[in-house]
Amino acid sequence: MKNFEEASRQNWAPNPASRPPKNEELMLGCLQRLATASERQAAASEAALKLVQEVDARLRRQEGVQKENARQLTALKGTVSKLRKEVRGA
Repeated sequence: MKNFEEASRQNWAPNPASRPPKNEELMLGCLQRLATASERQAAASEAALKLVQEVDARLRRQEGVQKENARQLTALKGTVSKLRKEVRGA
């Protein structure tokens, strides 16, 4: 059995050699092709939206890691300063 996309590509006239397709037959084929294109576009937009969301999540995670690293660096600088004072004072 043909899927909808293959079925929409067929010539909708009963016998193409005997007469050209009627307007209704052409419109039916066109509507099915438009529906297929719309479904593909929706799937592509959904995939693009997922990618954008993934990028946003990764950027938020990266910002969090950078903030945590900055805090650790500040804490380590404080520890180094404290140890220098102890060494100089001893």
